[in-house]
Amino acid sequence: MPKKRRPENKGLPKRWTFRDNAYYYRVPTGKEALWDGKQYFNLGKTLPEAYRKWADRIEASMDAKFIGELIDRYALEVIPEKKPKTRASNILSIVPLRSVFGQMKLSALKPQMVYQYVEKRSIKVSDGNGKVTGGKVTALRDIEVLSHAFTKAIEWGYIVRAE
Repeated sequence: MPKKRRPENKGLPKRWTFRDNAYYYRVPTGKEALWDGKQYFNLGKTLPEAYRKWADRIEASMDAKFIGELIDRYALEVIPEKKPKTRASNILSIVPLRSVFGQMKLSALKPQMVYQYVEKRSIKVSDGNGKVTGGKVTALRDIEVLSHAFTKAIEWGYIVRAE
């Protein structure tokens, strides 16, 4: 059984960790030569910087089967091209989308699931320190990212037709 992820690493792509105020990629055994001989490759201090550096280092998967893989490619190729404010907003949306839909097959997502997500994400939650997360606008921004990712999935050939 895989190890449970630390809270600060939830929502990050597979093999990514956040430690020492930076994002790192945990290099698979035997692939260190491709990553400057390191077991933990420093991707950068900010999430956009980390995605850019990661995109420069790996080839995007050409055959995504799961929503998490689609979101990873979307984060690598599409989000860095957006304006800074939109890019920051999209990156914030990726974390909850990946945690809810990441392990789901692309073909398994149904409209009712999206509506349920919006309903649950619309509930505002306070963390006790005065920070409130959630809300209808936040939920709709998340779905905007998911919708655009699925549009890209059609463009990239992951989905042939709407079912």
